[in-house]
Amino acid sequence: MTDPKDIKKRSAPISYRPPAGLRGEFYARHLKSGLSMNAFITEAIFGRPMPRQTRRPPVEEVELVKLLALAASIRDELASLQDAPQDHQMAERLVKALDDLSVLRSAIFSTIGRST
Repeated sequence: MTDPKDIKKRSAPISYRPPAGLRGEFYARHLKSGLSMNAFITEAIFGRPMPRQTRRPPVEEVELVKLLALAASIRDELASLQDAPQDHQMAERLVKALDDLSVLRSAIFSTIGRST
């Protein structure tokens, strides 16, 4: 059995609360850096130059781009229905458009952190 004296404890965390007027800028700089909050604060405090902005877009931006592309495909599909003969082909396209809308709805809910 290990002796309780031998257990290494982590040191207490140091918290930082930016002034209200600078809070928005603080979070914007953190997001732009692409670093974890801990790495961002460490870099800022110890005077090292901030790294270049990451080339990875935020997750929300990636999801929104996907949603925009899907919305455009739905729009194109529905627009093409105007020229399609009124038969089985049109029904299949409508079903596909409805399926795409369902996927779009789920993606939007996922992006905002809610369940459908």
